[in-house]
Amino acid sequence: MTDTKDKLLKTIEELRIYRLDLTKEDLEKSYQQMKEQGFPDNARIRFIADLGGSTEIEYHYHLICKEWEEDKKLNLESSFEKHGKKGLDFLFRQIDKKQDDKLKINTVYLASKIISKSKNKDLFTIL
Repeated sequence: MTDTKDKLLKTIEELRIYRLDLTKEDLEKSYQQMKEQGFPDNARIRFIADLGGSTEIEYHYHLICKEWEEDKKLNLESSFEKHGKKGLDFLFRQIDKKQDDKLKINTVYLASKIISKSKNKDLFTIL
């Protein structure tokens, strides 16, 4: 049992490191391949996890905005909370920028969903 647990933990850590090392170019290539394949569920789920685990917050947000504008249901926003406080700070800066009302409302909604899902109750004191 411990051997299985250790292997699983090692795999999780390897995935975490892999995702942290992803560049915008890596993500763009994956997105393009996925688009050409018609956004298959298995590729999309992995891509969503890769986006959330990467440091490419701005690109992640760009794709979410594109999804909103094109009214696609890819669920790319579901891993944005993985960016943590840096992700929320980024969203708040986007809200402060001059944007159209629909984009601003969607961004506020995304930030509020992240805050409401937060397991860290101290998050509200950080804001």
